[in-house]
Amino acid sequence: MSQGVYVIANVHNGHRYVGSSVNIESRYREHAKALNNGTHHSRYLQHAWRKYGSTSFSFNVVEIVMFREHLRDREQWHIDNGDSSYNRSTNAHNSMAGLQHSDESKQKMRDATRRLFADPVFRSKWRCHEWSEESKRKLREARARQRSPMTGKQHTAETKARISEAKRGCKNPHGNPPVESICLRCGDPKVVSAAKARTRKYCKECNIKIAVNRFVAIGRSRRGGHITSEHKAAISAFMLGRKHMLGKKHSAETKLKMSLSHGGR
Repeated sequence: MSQGVYVIANVHNGHRYVGSSVNIESRYREHAKALNNGTHHSRYLQHAWRKYGSTSFSFNVVEIVMFREHLRDREQWHIDNGDSSYNRSTNAHNSMAGLQHSDESKQKMRDATRRLFADPVFRSKWRCHEWSEESKRKLREARARQRSPMTGKQHTAETKARISEAKRGCKNPHGNPPVESICLRCGDPKVVSAAKARTRKYCKECNIKIAVNRFVAIGRSRRGGHITSEHKAAISAFMLGRKHMLGKKHSAETKLKMSLSHGGR
C-alpha cells in the first residue's frame, strides 16, 4: 500500500486528472470501476473515457508522500504546476470550492434521499422507525426514576431543624469572607470583603493595583468547618512525594516577584 499523488493522463492530448490517496492501489480500482460504469464524479474525465476508450489513458504515481498531512499540499502543487483539465476543481483542499449544484442536481439528490427513507429496510437499518406507545411509556417511567428523590416534596419542620443544627458553626465556602490585600508600592495592608476586593483594584494613596491574598480568603471561608479523618488521609496521599519545597523557604526577592506577578488578579 503506497500513499502519494497520482495522475490519470490521456495519451492523445496530454490532459490529466490529478489526485492523492493514502492507498493509491485501492483508489485506482475505484476510479476504474466508476469510469467503466459511467458514474465517475468528474464529468470531464468520464466524457473523455467514453470518447477515447480505456486504452488511451495511463495511471501513474508521480510522487510518494511520507506524511499523510502533506498529501493535499503536494496534490495542490501538481495541480498548479501541470495540466489538470480533468479535475472538477482546482482546489485540492476543497473539491466544491467555487462550485454550486444545479437545481436539477439538487432535485435528484432530494428524490434519492426520499426513496431511501421510504424503504422500510433502510429505515429499520438506520433506526428511523417511530416509537410505539409501550416504548414511550417505558421511557417515561425510566426518566421518572432518574429524577431527584425530593422532586415535588418538602422537608418537614423537624428535618429542617436537624439540618440547621448539623450545619451550625460552618461557614459558607461560597460566601464573601474577608480578604487580606496589600499595596505593591507602599505596603499598606488592608482587610476588605471579597466582593469589594474584586472591584477595588487600586490603592487610593498610590493609584496602583492591589495584590489580593486569595489563600487567606480560602482559609477563612473554611473557618468553623471540620475535616474528617478520611479527608485528611486523602489529602495526605495526594501530597505524598510532593516535597520539592520541604525544608526550604522562598527568598525575599522571590516573594516580591511572586507578589508582583499576582498583582491585580
